[in-house]
Amino acid sequence: MKKILSLLVALVLMLGCIAVAEVNFVDEGYNYEIAENTEGKEVRIAVLMVNNNPFWVDVESGAKAIQETMKKYNCTVDIQTIEDFDAQQFADAIDNCIIMEYDAICTVGVSDAIIPAVDRATEAGIKVYTFNSDTSEECSRIAFHGQDLYGAGELAGETLAQLIGGEGKVAVITGLFSVPAHELRRTGGLASLEKYEGIEIVGETECHDSGDEAYTQVKDFLTANPDLKGIYQTAGGQLGVIEAIKDMGMEGQVQYVCFDFMDEIVDALYDGIVGATIGQDPFGQGADPVIFAYNAVITGEDAITGNEWTKMDVVTPDNVAEYYPR
Repeated sequence: MKKILSLLVALVLMLGCIAVAEVNFVDEGYNYEIAENTEGKEVRIAVLMVNNNPFWVDVESGAKAIQETMKKYNCTVDIQTIEDFDAQQFADAIDNCIIMEYDAICTVGVSDAIIPAVDRATEAGIKVYTFNSDTSEECSRIAFHGQDLYGAGELAGETLAQLIGGEGKVAVITGLFSVPAHELRRTGGLASLEKYEGIEIVGETECHDSGDEAYTQVKDFLTANPDLKGIYQTAGGQLGVIEAIKDMGMEGQVQYVCFDFMDEIVDALYDGIVGATIGQDPFGQGADPVIFAYNAVITGEDAITGNEWTKMDVVTPDNVAEYYPR
């Protein structure tokens, strides 16, 4: 089955069903070239990001790395972390950036509720980029940088379907139904899973990216459905799912598909608890939008517009050693 999965994933990518960004690593160690600031222009960029689960540690490391790098380009990068996907806090932070007259703002597109603030920033002459999650409705941001979220959901759903042989009960755990990124992954995953007549979705819950909540939800799902075959998780809280599967003694009986490559997930891949996990380049999400914004300010050209997808690596117990050798 795992060999079939590997062939399937390769075929999906070969057919171009999933858009992957074409990027080249440059001398600075980032995915994109940084323009020279030949006139020594002072540039100020604000980065607004979430910090509510371990995934964001890697995003923040990318933001902090580019923050240090940009000093030699006469560019100041200010990072503000917000504990949760609170649209009002993000909107207030954007409005504060307008008052402080930043040249650009890079923000997680946590909700459509931030659109008025994004539009106010654009009207004030500030370049705005979203990353990780984009608003579902159109706004005046220049570009979104992150995973092809719906496509990632489709890939995850198809991956899980193959792991369980196209039949059985499946539970879905999302982060928040109100976050566009999570919804795109959820609906994309369901679109793939629902193609199989033999697959039954026994429930969908939101864990608010909390490992503790996810732990309880998995135990509830397994108690109500001892024949559960699969779990698909769209966002944070993965460590709770891993612990619940172990505590319930369901290793090898329940196939679990999730996202990201935290150490605990890699360990669970080696242990066979995670059936597959899909990446989204969190370091690049933290660093790349700053490069887009800085280059646009320096050159006067918006070279990156629309959707700029990150790469999506599918890591399984079969290939984890290729990505994270021990």
